[in-house]
Order: sequence, then structure tokens, then C-alpha cells
Amino acid sequence: MNGKIGMKALSAFLAVMLVGVVMAMAMAMPIVPAASTEEQTRTNPLFQNLHNFQR
Repeated sequence: MNGKIGMKALSAFLAVMLVGVVMAMAMAMPIVPAASTEEQTRTNPLFQNLHNFQR
């Protein structure tokens, strides 16, 4: 019985640590503003031919 309680405590501790690591990584990520539609089409290689055609 004592071993099961220890395993539950270990599992709970690891779950809390995992959530903490994920939260820390999310907070450390830089916030990049969204690019305008014109900038997205200009820099996206899939739209290069379309952009050159419109000139």
C-alpha cells in the first residue's frame, strides 16, 4: 500500500513539473506581431510568381 502512495505522489510531482516547464517555455517565447497580408504574400515563396505577375 505504501508503494502505491509513493508512486501516486511521484506521478503528481512529475505532472506538476511538466506543466511548469511547458509554462516557462511558453512565457519565454518572443511575441512576434502578425505580418500584413501584403508582406505575407511578398515574402511567401508560393506567391512569388503571383507578386511578380502583378507588377
